[in-house]
Amino acid sequence: MATPQEGQGYGKLAVGLVLCVAGAAALHWQGAIAGLIVGIAIGHWIDLRLSRPLFQAEGPVPAAAYEVDHEAQKLFAGEIALVFTALVRALERDPTQAEGALWRFLRDGLDFGELGVAAAEEAIRSAAGRDVEIAAAADRCARALPRDQQRLLVAALYELARELGAAAGPTRLAMRDAVAVLGVSEDDEARVRAATFGGAEAQDYRTLGVGEAASDADVRRAFRLLAGKLHPDKVASLGPKAVELATREFEEVRGAYERIRAVRGF
Repeated sequence: MATPQEGQGYGKLAVGLVLCVAGAAALHWQGAIAGLIVGIAIGHWIDLRLSRPLFQAEGPVPAAAYEVDHEAQKLFAGEIALVFTALVRALERDPTQAEGALWRFLRDGLDFGELGVAAAEEAIRSAAGRDVEIAAAADRCARALPRDQQRLLVAALYELARELGAAAGPTRLAMRDAVAVLGVSEDDEARVRAATFGGAEAQDYRTLGVGEAASDADVRRAFRLLAGKLHPDKVASLGPKAVELATREFEEVRGAYERIRAVRGF
């Protein structure tokens, strides 16, 4: 059986022949020509309709392959190293242990190459001996990184803090000024924190950023807005691992939306 793509052209042929015969019977050869032209036009419209999928899932579906921009990875690695150094100081963690966590995260968590790791090492060396405030480091990141990557930066810093054994509360306090400088809203920060640390804040309505009294339309609207904002393609230039990290938060939002839909029955 032909797929819609393979079957394109059948509509033009079938409708064109039918109207051609009908036109010939009514108006002889002039009608046949007119019927053929009209039939081809209608058949083309039918072919286009048949070529579209009958159902399309809500929300973006990440592409299977991405073209990695190694310069983008290098820039991101350097900036995260600077903010992470300030975060480690604020959390009063062991800098040596922290550096090891950062290298593992860049290599294994984001699959960055040697250029990215080297950029992070250079950023840490330049920050050594300087008491860099986390807000100042975040301000530099906000000016250096594309806005679409700044949210991923916050998520990555929370991942690193958790690996160092920090709890959600102290991490939130330490990151408060940095999050504000990076333009991440309180609701978005709460979603990132809940996805990383879990806990009571990972409630479905809070994940979508709406109250329990929100209408069905408001729930749908909140999900669509978040789905657009969290599209993994926005950080695709950083590579597949970065896309996986961004996808995890998107899946958290999708899961919350689907559970609310099931309860509400819409």
